[in-house]
Amino acid sequence: MLTIFYGDDEFAIQEEIKTSKAKLGDEMTISLNFTMLDGRNTSFNDLRSASYAVPFLAEQRLVLFTSPLAFLKSETERNTFLHHLQQLPPTTNLLLIIPDESKYNAKTRNYEWQTLKPTHWLLKWAAKQEKSNLSLRAFSMPKGKALAERIRKEAHNQISQAAAERLMALIGEDPRTLKQEVEKLLAYVNYQRIIEVEDVNRLTVRQREESVFEFVDALGNRDRTQATKRLSILLDQQEAHEVFAMVVRQFRILIQARALLDNGASVDDLAAQISELQHRFFMANKLKPQAERFSLSNLYTIYHKLLEMDEQIKTSQTMVDTALFTFIAAIA
Repeated sequence: MLTIFYGDDEFAIQEEIKTSKAKLGDEMTISLNFTMLDGRNTSFNDLRSASYAVPFLAEQRLVLFTSPLAFLKSETERNTFLHHLQQLPPTTNLLLIIPDESKYNAKTRNYEWQTLKPTHWLLKWAAKQEKSNLSLRAFSMPKGKALAERIRKEAHNQISQAAAERLMALIGEDPRTLKQEVEKLLAYVNYQRIIEVEDVNRLTVRQREESVFEFVDALGNRDRTQATKRLSILLDQQEAHEVFAMVVRQFRILIQARALLDNGASVDDLAAQISELQHRFFMANKLKPQAERFSLSNLYTIYHKLLEMDEQIKTSQTMVDTALFTFIAAIA
C-alpha cells in the first residue's frame, strides 16, 4: 500500500500518522515495525531496506518517508523511485509526507498547491495506478470559522463558538497551539461545563500578552540583549510553536494599530476597532506607544519575514526556536 499525504495542515497530518501507527498494535509491535526516513538525509538503500524488511509479529510494516522529493535530483533517480513504488511488497505500507502550500490564484479564483500542481510528475504517475493500492490525500489548513469548528469538535463541543473564535484571535491559527490551550481550558472548567469567552480571557490573555509585549517592546527599542532575554523566558514558559503564534499575533495587531494611528485614531479608537483588544482600554494604552516605535512599512516587512519563517518551519528547513532568535538578529 502506498499512501501520499501533502499539504500545509501539519497538525492534521500528524494526527493521521498517529492513527496509522496505532493500527500496527501495541507500543512494542509499533517499535518493531515502524521506520521513519527523511528525504533530506537518506538514500535509496535506506528506503529499500525499510520497504523490504519483513514484519515481526504483525501483518504489516509502516514506513514513514518525509520530504521524499528532496532526494530526487535527476530524472533517472525519479524513475528509479517510481519503479520502487510499484514494487512494494504487500506487507509494507509506505507513507509519503510532502509539505506543500496553498496559495490563492487571482486568475482562476481558486487556491492552488504550489508543489503538487496537477501537472506534477508524481500526480500524473499516481493517476495511472490502481486506486486500491494507492491513497492520495491533501490536507489544507482550515481558516476562520472552519478552524473554530474543528476546535469545538476536538473539545467534544465543550467550548462555545465565541470562545473558540476568541482563542484564535488571541494566539493565532496554529492548530497545535490551539489544541494545547483547549486542553488547559477543559482542565480549568474541570470538564464539567462549556468553556466560555470569559474563561479564555481569564486563563489565556493576561500572562501571554504581558510577556509578548515585553519581547516586542525590546524589538521596538532595537535592544537585542533584552529581546533575547525576554524570548528565552518565553521559551522556558511555553512551547516554541506557541511563542511563535503569539509573536505573529502581536505584529498583526500592531499593523492594525499603526494604520489607525496614521489616520488620526485615538487610544479609544484602537480599543474599539481592533477586535483582539475586546474594548480593553488599558491594553490600547500600552499598544499605542509600541506601535509608534515602528513605521507601517517596517511592520509590513516584519510580517512578511514572519511569513517566510512560518514556511521554513513548516517545511522543516529550520527549528522554531532557531527561527525566533534569528528573527531578533534581523529586527534588533
